[in-house]
Amino acid sequence: MRRIRGAWTRLLSRGFFQAQKPSSQPPSGVSLDLPRLLLAAVKTQAELLKKARRLTLKSRLIVAQTARLLVTKLSELRILLQPCLHLLLVHHHPLFLAASHLIRFFKVLLYLRYLFDWLPQVNPHLPPFTFVYRATDTYISIFTRIVPSIASMDLSGFAAWAVLEMTENYLARLIATLE
Repeated sequence: MRRIRGAWTRLLSRGFFQAQKPSSQPPSGVSLDLPRLLLAAVKTQAELLKKARRLTLKSRLIVAQTARLLVTKLSELRILLQPCLHLLLVHHHPLFLAASHLIRFFKVLLYLRYLFDWLPQVNPHLPPFTFVYRATDTYISIFTRIVPSIASMDLSGFAAWAVLEMTENYLARLIATLE
């Protein structure tokens, strides 16, 4: 990927897109005749076409190298993921059960968090409670940003619990249908 990025920067830095600087001196009267202006325009056009063709060829080469690199990386990824996909397809029941138990464990952590929030004596910085607060902070913060407070009541905890409950029910139904 670095080689491709470097090739693009070298290609673009060579001046393919640099505009020609106008001359600071006014044109002389001899150079204003029409045949010379047309000849200069044709030469400039030919040079621009050469540069455009060269740029097209180089960009095609870079795209081909990028595609080759992407194909090799995707084939490596497929080889790495193939055992995981096989386990998921053949032995899906234990994986879904493990996910369901993780959701239940996280729901217990949420219940503890809400209980600790109601008790004024609980300090979230003390070692027994730090784990519960750290484990649930990121999940609750998502719902705190999305769900608004109604009559100064924070309903984000209920929304977080409802999403976990729906996910657990979905996994239970999925396990039942796949058996």
